[in-house]
Amino acid sequence: MTNPDEKQPVTHVLMVIDMSGSMQALAEDVRGGFNSYKAKLGEDADREYRLTVTLFDTEFIPVAVDTPLAEVPDLTVSNYVPRGGTALNDAIGQTLAEFDLKHGKVRKHERALVVINTDGFENSSREYSTARIRELIAEKDKSDRWGFVYLGAGPNAWAAGNAYGLGATSMATSQTSHGTRSTYDAVAVASASYSRGASIGETFSVLAETDGVADPDAK
Repeated sequence: MTNPDEKQPVTHVLMVIDMSGSMQALAEDVRGGFNSYKAKLGEDADREYRLTVTLFDTEFIPVAVDTPLAEVPDLTVSNYVPRGGTALNDAIGQTLAEFDLKHGKVRKHERALVVINTDGFENSSREYSTARIRELIAEKDKSDRWGFVYLGAGPNAWAAGNAYGLGATSMATSQTSHGTRSTYDAVAVASASYSRGASIGETFSVLAETDGVADPDAK
């Protein structure tokens, strides 16, 4: 019998999504992939999800902060428009700061999963250094209520993730139409796994296995 004093488990997913100019060719796939991700989480009727979504180029653009899944806007041609540079440090730092400011400490019945998705390297941040972001991640990572994954492009993804202390949960993604959409599908499966109590290591394994399907667009 369910204890009426127990709160419904909540999974917070914080997504940091690259919108720099180099993403132009994949813009429609990012929009479709993200919107599909939301729909798949919505099918998970037994769990409660709240999303924090940041788009970034040279600037930090919050789409949602600690927002119920049903109220998170879709990505469209109006709000996802690739441009500018890659202020990745500022995007990660500001995402964590905005979430902390609105939500506060992640409580006993809650877990937070941070998904960083970029096709390039930091080149435009003004507020946060890579060292500072590594410190912020390490501080959150002390709690088993926080988990981080880094999804980068090409063979340098591990090195880029490792700069933030995320080498063990970094993965190279395929920068093709099929690859971009399959990555979002994999993140949906991994998010559901994390919401059910999987460790971040187990969650990353689910992500890597789900996204491991051969890419027909790969050259």
